[in-house]
Amino acid sequence: MKAPMNVLRAVEENKALSGYIRVRSLEGDYFIEYDDGGVVVDEVRMGLETMFIVSLMNNKLLGNNLLIIDGPIYLAMKERKKLADMRIGIISRLSSAGIPTVGVVKRVEGSGKLCRNSVVEFVNGYVKDFGIDINNCNDAAFMYRLGQAMEIGIGEALVLGPLRISAVSGRLSDYFSEDRVFWYVYTGLGPGVFRIETIESIYRDHPELIGKLVLWLISNIDSAGMPYVIDVADYYAKAVTRTLYLRFYQLSLVRGLKPTYDTLQELSRALGEEGAKP
Repeated sequence: MKAPMNVLRAVEENKALSGYIRVRSLEGDYFIEYDDGGVVVDEVRMGLETMFIVSLMNNKLLGNNLLIIDGPIYLAMKERKKLADMRIGIISRLSSAGIPTVGVVKRVEGSGKLCRNSVVEFVNGYVKDFGIDINNCNDAAFMYRLGQAMEIGIGEALVLGPLRISAVSGRLSDYFSEDRVFWYVYTGLGPGVFRIETIESIYRDHPELIGKLVLWLISNIDSAGMPYVIDVADYYAKAVTRTLYLRFYQLSLVRGLKPTYDTLQELSRALGEEGAKP
């Protein structure tokens, strides 16, 4: 249950608590005004990632390396524009410093960037028997169907890209902070589909380097159907999260807090993941 607005205001006005607890999003709204809680998750994850990248840059720990992010380059949502702008600002700094950056997105079922008439017409011009209902489509389904039509087997990879998704005119233009460039990959292994993305200015300034990085990621796909470096990063990130969750759970018991059903289910899942290998 969400905290009442007066509780959030009291926390915000408390000098001792306000330095440690955030009650508003970057846009200035109280978190209670969001229905699904996803804004909190996104701000925590992307905020921490961005702070970590800033720390790497400020301490000159990246050198002349490339940076691969497990997840999207930024979130292109109107209500999270400040979060996107904050992320794009540091990504642009990386590019200016000669450190091109790409993101690898594992979950594309909720995206419909490929489900456009222009993309379908392009594919139809090269692939026989490709058919997909654009009104009941997502990026994963699109690439599954394309992979099947082209008879892509285990050990092979189908790459669609680079594709540029432009900001559109009018009301929807607020949803985009900077144009992005995408590559969609179908492998026939594991989940089978993932997306590689970068911002257009990085691709424009480092096209050859980004192209080589994309090919390197595709050539290092493991049995799960994902680039190996992403699976390794995902494994260790989940291990840290699991350890923190278990620690907070122990602290709550010490303080006499009774766990909810969902908390116990999450605890069971966390314990079940212990010992998992990347």
